[in-house]
Parts: sequence; C-alpha cells; structure tokens
Amino acid sequence: GPMAAPAAGVRARHEACRRAACRARLAPSRGSDDLEERLLHRFVAACPARAFPSHPWLYAYEWRAGNRGAHFRGDLLLYDGHRNFLAVEAKHCPGPAPGGEASPLARRRLAECEAQALRAEVMALRLLAEEAGACPGLGSQAAAEEE
Repeated sequence: GPMAAPAAGVRARHEACRRAACRARLAPSRGSDDLEERLLHRFVAACPARAFPSHPWLYAYEWRAGNRGAHFRGDLLLYDGHRNFLAVEAKHCPGPAPGGEASPLARRRLAECEAQALRAEVMALRLLAEEAGACPGLGSQAAAEEE
C-alpha cells in the first residue's frame, strides 16, 4: 500500500536525519568491518521504505538516549507514520567457514547484535519518553491517533 503521510514535523526530521547520514564519514574508524556497517546504515537511511517497507520514515540516525548511569548509542530508529518504531542495529559478520558452520567471530558478533538490539528497544522507549517530555504535544498527538 501507499506510505502513510506523517505530520510535517516527522517529515522534516526524516529529511534532516537522511542528510546527516549522507554526510557521515564512511572511512572506517575502528577496523575494516566498520565500513560495511556504515554503508548499511547509509543505505537504510537513504531509502528506509525499501529496506523496511512497514517503517518507511527515518526518525533518528546514530541516536543517543539515557544519562551517565545508563546510556546507549543506537544506529537507526525508523517510524511507521503512526505510532510504531523499529530500532535497527547492524554488525558485520564474516561468512560461514568451510562446511557451512558459523565462525566463532560470526557467532560472537551475532550475539552482540542481538544484545544491542534488545537494549535498543528499551532505550528507544526512553528516548521517545525524553522527547515527549521536552515536547508535550508529542504524547497528546499519539493519544489522539489512538482514539
């Protein structure tokens, strides 16, 4: 079906996040695998509707939530145009070893990504709550949509 048209503020945020993703440095900073992750981030940010059709709007790129005691840095946060969000976390994993078995490095990276995705889910809720506190109309808009 056609993409839901979100509020003008969400469209503006989507475009600002896309511009930030396009300006992001692609050179690897921590190792060669970082480049693949950054390329994937850039692809999803450039065309979220193609990567995740159910969540076509980019809400946050390289987002942060929390405070000194509990902080988190997420990759991408997508929005469906209504009230649902999708946290996307990416890790580059090496291909299977000969014989089709996942390498220990691939298994470790997959476990890291799964743990990070679970944490992203909780911290995305915290980010949205923080933003709703800063913008009280955000919460009332979501409540009005539910009615």
